Amino acid sequence: MFESNMTVSHLIELAKDSCDIAPDIDTEYYLLWLNSLESRLYTGIIKDYQSAVCDVYAEKSEESGAGAPGMLYIQLGDIAVPANQSRPRFCDIAFVLAEEDQLTKTDAGAAAVFTDKGSFYGDGAKVRLVRARGLPETVTVVYRVRPAAKTGAADERVSLPDEFLPLALDFLTGNAYALAGEDGQAAKWLERYNAELDDLTEWLALADKKFEGVVK
Repeated sequence: MFESNMTVSHLIELAKDSCDIAPDIDTEYYLLWLNSLESRLYTGIIKDYQSAVCDVYAEKSEESGAGAPGMLYIQLGDIAVPANQSRPRFCDIAFVLAEEDQLTKTDAGAAAVFTDKGSFYGDGAKVRLVRARGLPETVTVVYRVRPAAKTGAADERVSLPDEFLPLALDFLTGNAYALAGEDGQAAKWLERYNAELDDLTEWLALADKKFEGVVK
């Protein structure tokens, strides 16, 4: 995950200085916009993955009966993450590995179709696992990393490469003008943001290509 040399508080100061708006917009709005931006970038275009080994649990049901295997599942809450990362959600999971099998991501209705190599689907805080020949005591979960929500603490840093900090600045400034009803100014700043977003997407694609075949 990227960590810039700029604190969140300084970025917000720059955004406020870039706006000719009276009265000032509350910091909570800037935090809301920044958190939305970072979450969408890491969900959409920044490919940063980590893995975790999770215990497999068996849940008995009235239908399964005594001694039956019951439904198998893992709990995403078991995954320990650093303070600067968000806890993974089901939508963040790329795949689950059970021994040599890569389980297929699906939904409850289609899970039975993939019983050979196995499948997994979300069920609230649990991730249900289905494989015809059973499962080991642990599985490996590979998930997409997202930054933790920023709160405005003094030591928090923007989770972007330093080269693309203007992208975040333009996004915050454009949203501030939009909130103030200054549509012309909002469009100008958000147009700059969109151009920088294209540059970031291209930069990330070139980085992926550079390391293709080196990191697998």
